[in-house]
Amino acid sequence: MNAIRENIGQDVRSSNITATGTAVGGPARVKGIWYRGTAAAQSVVLRDGGGAGTVMLTLDGLAVADLRYLELPEGGMVFATDVHATLSNVDSLTLIYR
Repeated sequence: MNAIRENIGQDVRSSNITATGTAVGGPARVKGIWYRGTAAAQSVVLRDGGGAGTVMLTLDGLAVADLRYLELPEGGMVFATDVHATLSNVDSLTLIYR
């Protein structure tokens, strides 16, 4: 079993939210982001340290209802405290993280 785990690497997890709030309740390395926007201009703001924490990433989308995916390069983005997401005209956000 340990040999299998060594080949696979660390566990990858996911978290889904449908409104502004904490997406991951502790330290995380975000590897990928899926979000579904509505027909209005959309945005996702990810912060480290809660709703008033440091802005780590801002994604702005067009005024088109669609599903978007972003894979973060170089092993992902490290959030030292937690991952808070502010959603505007986004009805679902899924984070892939370690």
